[in-house]
Amino acid sequence: MAFTAPHKTVEWLNAQGSSITLEQWHQSCPIQVLLSGQWLLLINFTEQAHSLTLPEGDWHPVPPFSCHLIGSIPPKTFVVMQRHHFSPNAH
Repeated sequence: MAFTAPHKTVEWLNAQGSSITLEQWHQSCPIQVLLSGQWLLLINFTEQAHSLTLPEGDWHPVPPFSCHLIGSIPPKTFVVMQRHHFSPNAH
């Protein structure tokens, strides 16, 4: 599912990084919410840890969230991540 407005996009993704289906939404599966292609919310409201496949890109957790959560997101946890862009002119 994706909702768009000028310069803004919200994409609801499943644990595999694909568009979430209505069935997955009702099953309370872990989800990812991609905001304007730059911010990613990882949400696991289940009782079990889950591995997630992130959308393509160089994603980094935003403090206070830590990197160790990314391999497997613990139960009842959310993580905020930001896409980092490589700039060849950065010093």
